[in-house]
Amino acid sequence: MKNIIQWIVKPNHLMFHDLILRLFVGGTMVYHGQGKLFNLEGTAQFFHSIGIEPPYFMAVIASFGEVFGGLMVMLGLFTRMGALANAASMVVAIIFLGWPNGFDARQGGIEYQATLLVIFIFIAVNGAGRFSVDKTLHKRLQ
Repeated sequence: MKNIIQWIVKPNHLMFHDLILRLFVGGTMVYHGQGKLFNLEGTAQFFHSIGIEPPYFMAVIASFGEVFGGLMVMLGLFTRMGALANAASMVVAIIFLGWPNGFDARQGGIEYQATLLVIFIFIAVNGAGRFSVDKTLHKRLQ
């Protein structure tokens, strides 16, 4: 029984979880950002309809932030900056889209955006992890 409990609570030193998390959430943001980037007019119209001004400028900022921030997170290259860019995008989404609808994502609430926000804050605080360009750069700069 003791062996089973030790196996359950044993820390993971491989740190693949950082890479898997970064690839998934970074890819999610690239996906959403490219949708905005390749339809800036439509994105600007949508932003205007929900009260984000100036709509075209903010559509450009949001789309580039999500695409390049997502790529930075995925690659582990200046990861904290990419995570903060995406966290900012989630704060805007929470305020303008989800907040009026409560928590439940099925009713348009903040559940999805808040989950991504917490993940991006976690990545910004903890960094990219073992399998990243950041780690290589950090070693070279020492």
